[in-house]
Amino acid sequence: MAYIRKQAGYTLMELMIAVGIIGVLAAIAIPTYNNYIDTSCLSAARTNLETLASFEENYNIENGSYLAGVHTAGNNLVSSGLMAKLHWDPNDKDQYTYVVALNSASSGINYDYVVTVTGVASCAQANTTYGPTEQGYHQQ
Repeated sequence: MAYIRKQAGYTLMELMIAVGIIGVLAAIAIPTYNNYIDTSCLSAARTNLETLASFEENYNIENGSYLAGVHTAGNNLVSSGLMAKLHWDPNDKDQYTYVVALNSASSGINYDYVVTVTGVASCAQANTTYGPTEQGYHQQ
């Protein structure tokens, strides 16, 4: 007497098709996710640049001068001289290095200060400069 066995599992062709579909989905999703991460890094950097500029203006009103300095990525409010004096603690302090330079006249316009942010680690593409111009505060 012959017994009929039920098939259990997937064939090799079915597995190859499933892996191919997953590969196509990953090829679409990964670049989109990376673009989302880059956009959020730039947004955080711009927000903190504007906040730092506001703190610089407040410091100038209270003390009659702007404050130059560097906030290195990874420092906290207590250990960073610039941040401690301005009472400013960036929410992305582990991802960026902030540099405040005074009286930069490289473009022919004499700025009172220029804030430059340089991304480190996952946000390395977020390199930008922000400061006062003749038209107000703008990214440069």
